[in-house]
Amino acid sequence: MTRSDWAFWAALGLVVVAIVAAGMWSAWRSVPTPPPAYLPDETRPEAVVYNAYVAAQRNDIERFREYFQPWPWAGPGTVERIDTAFLESGELRVGPAHITDGKATVEVYLITSGGGFFGGPEVRVHRGKVRLVQEGERWRIASELPFVYPVRVEVPVPPAPGGD
Repeated sequence: MTRSDWAFWAALGLVVVAIVAAGMWSAWRSVPTPPPAYLPDETRPEAVVYNAYVAAQRNDIERFREYFQPWPWAGPGTVERIDTAFLESGELRVGPAHITDGKATVEVYLITSGGGFFGGPEVRVHRGKVRLVQEGERWRIASELPFVYPVRVEVPVPPAPGGD
């Protein structure tokens, strides 16, 4: 085998290895991450907030709605799905609850990263607060939930009687 034959086969082998590695990396990146599991103990405000986010990620509208009192997204139409695109762009952290007289506040943090100046990493921390009220042994969310947005289907309003 001549030197040029050897170089050709070595280059071809490197190309094949690169293609296989790129395919494996692409397949690994395309596997969706399953939503996290619900926390079993919902007697703590932090668990209620965390589980509301899990219900949002699973698009379980009925369970999501059970965590609120009153439902903060009242208005015409019905909620069809929950937009969690911003939530899925980072890592969610639920902070400890601050409880006073049957009311609680829980801070939530969404940590995102992306390309920074000159290609370096840029980490951003988005912060929100969730207010809860205690009803008996159960905590319910009394505010909107940061980083998730219910998408509603508008109900057509019929024309007024006698109107044109």
